[in-house]
Amino acid sequence: MVPMYKHQGQSKISGGSSKRFVYVLPKFVLGDDEELEIDLKELNGNRRINLWYKNHQIKRLNAFWRKNI
Repeated sequence: MVPMYKHQGQSKISGGSSKRFVYVLPKFVLGDDEELEIDLKELNGNRRINLWYKNHQIKRLNAFWRKNI
């Protein structure tokens, strides 16, 4: 899936620092038994982060954001 929009995407992050970034994906639907997997890999490096979200976790996040925005 290709992001529709990237906000503050960094090509380089210095050691010991942190950065925030936002990727907007096209709208999609997850079935009750499906999961969303986000895999972040370091370019030319060995670090990798895998995030898994189940459908019910995403629904809870949506409810949270609707109440607090």
